[in-house]
Amino acid sequence: TPRSFNCFLAHTPRAMPKYQDVSLKVQGMDEAIQSLAQYFGEDPNRCQAENVFTALQQFMQAFRVSKDKVARLRKSQEKQRAQQEEGKKKAEEKNVSELLRSSTSRLRAAVAGGSSSEEEDDESD
Repeated sequence: TPRSFNCFLAHTPRAMPKYQDVSLKVQGMDEAIQSLAQYFGEDPNRCQAENVFTALQQFMQAFRVSKDKVARLRKSQEKQRAQQEEGKKKAEEKNVSELLRSSTSRLRAAVAGGSSSEEEDDESD
């Protein structure tokens, strides 16, 4: 209708700068997407923006999964190391207590006038 056309023409001067601004932004995004596709070894003329973003999204998801897996593995290894250290510490404590018991019993035997097992071994030779 003539009225709508006149209305359109009336708004055109105000809309043109906005249209040009949006058009420049879209062109800049297209160039950035082509540059990104080329960076990843894709043919920028054949690779669509959706494919670039899908590939990036899949990469980021795989990266997060790998990062979490490495963190769990490190935590598990640290836990195993801590358990091994605890086991070594307990074994050392056990050896020390056995050594103390042995030397205490020898000392008691010597004080009581008896002989230690080493002395008995020496005398039997």
